[in-house]
Amino acid sequence: MKKSILLIIILTSIATFGQNERIFKLMQEGNKAYENKNLQTAKEKFLNIIEIDPINKDALFNLAATELYLGNKDKACEYFQKSYKLGAWQAYDLINTYCNDINKLMKEGNKAFENNDFQTASNKFRKVIEIDSTHKNAFWKLANTELHMGKKDKACGHFHKLYELNAVNAYDTIVRYCGKLKYVDKMLLEHVEEMPKFKTDNGYLPVYIFKNSGARRFHPSFLKLLERTLDKDKGLKKLDGRVQLLFILDITGRFSVIGIRGEEIAENERESYRKKLESALNNIAEIIPAKYQNKNVGIKSLSALPLIF
Repeated sequence: MKKSILLIIILTSIATFGQNERIFKLMQEGNKAYENKNLQTAKEKFLNIIEIDPINKDALFNLAATELYLGNKDKACEYFQKSYKLGAWQAYDLINTYCNDINKLMKEGNKAFENNDFQTASNKFRKVIEIDSTHKNAFWKLANTELHMGKKDKACGHFHKLYELNAVNAYDTIVRYCGKLKYVDKMLLEHVEEMPKFKTDNGYLPVYIFKNSGARRFHPSFLKLLERTLDKDKGLKKLDGRVQLLFILDITGRFSVIGIRGEEIAENERESYRKKLESALNNIAEIIPAKYQNKNVGIKSLSALPLIF
C-alpha cells in the first residue's frame, strides 16, 4: 500500500503546475523528501503549502500519507478525509483501509440488498453514515433501500441530503421521486427561483446572466461597477498582473472570498489582499440575495472572477 500512496503523490503534484510558483516548489521539495523517507521534512513542506492554500487537496493528501508513515494514524485519517471532501478521490480507498470499517459495512449492506433483506441493508448503510455523515454512496444506497421498503418520505429526505452534499443527479432524482426540491439555505445557482440582483440607477439587475450554452457569466454592468470600485481603492494600487478570485454569495447577499490566486502576490500579503478584495466586492452595490420559495438562499456554486491590474 505504501508504494501506491507514493505513486499518487507523484501524479497529483502535476496538478499544481499552474498555481503559485512557491506552492509548486514546496510540493516538489515535499515529494522529494517523502521519496527519500525524510518524513519530517516532507511534513513541514506540505504544512507550508496548507498555510498558503488551506484547501489544496493535493497537499492535504500528501500530508495524510506522510502522517501515516510516521505512525500518526488519527492525523492521517483526518487529512485523508479533508482531501477527499475537496475532491481527492484517491483518498477513498485509503480511508476505508486505514480509518474505519466502512468498506465492510457497505459490502454487507449491498449483499443484504441483493438478498432482498432491506431492513438489514438499511441498518448497514445507516451505520456507515454514522461514521461518515458525508458518505454520498451510503446515502444513495439507503435512499434506494427505503424506496424498496415503501418509505418514500424517508428516501426523499436522503435525496435532499445528497443535494446538500453536492451529489451529481441529486436534483433530478428529487424531481423524479419527490416532486420538488424543499427549501435549503444553500443552493446551486441554476436551481434558485430568483437570481441575486444588484442595485443600479435604473433599478435592479441580475448579478449573473446565462448564455445559450447554459454557461453563466457576470452581468457587464456589474463588472463595470466593480472596476470603478477597484480603481478607487488605494490599497489595491500595488497589485499588478492577473489575479483570480474564488468566492461564494451567501444568504445575506454578501460575497465571501475563499481564495485568491496571483503569482505577483507575496505570501505574507495574500490574506490582506483577500480581505481588501472581499471588501471591494461588498461595496459595489446593494445586493438582493437569491430566492427560493420566497426565502433568501445562499449560492453554493463557486464563482471564479479573473481580474487584471
